[in-house]
Amino acid sequence: MTAPGPGRYRAGRRGWHGPPVVACALLALAVVLALTATVAGRASAAPADGVLAVRARTLQAELDRRHDTIERFTERVNATKEHRRQLGDPTAGG
Repeated sequence: MTAPGPGRYRAGRRGWHGPPVVACALLALAVVLALTATVAGRASAAPADGVLAVRARTLQAELDRRHDTIERFTERVNATKEHRRQLGDPTAGG
């Protein structure tokens, strides 16, 4: 078996097609590696998303609790102002 001579790999020439086959194989390998990395990245992100979802629900519950506390406080202030206004207190405001 002899080695291919010079100019053997020129485009459009019939003969041994080694380099295009190797190039296609390397391209396919690169695509497979990229897809594997993408899928692995998504798989590792899933638990983090779950942790973030739990954290978001916890923060929303805390926010709701604080909002309810502020609403009750505002109602008490308004009731006090109304009571003072009915008594004729000049410091009642509004």
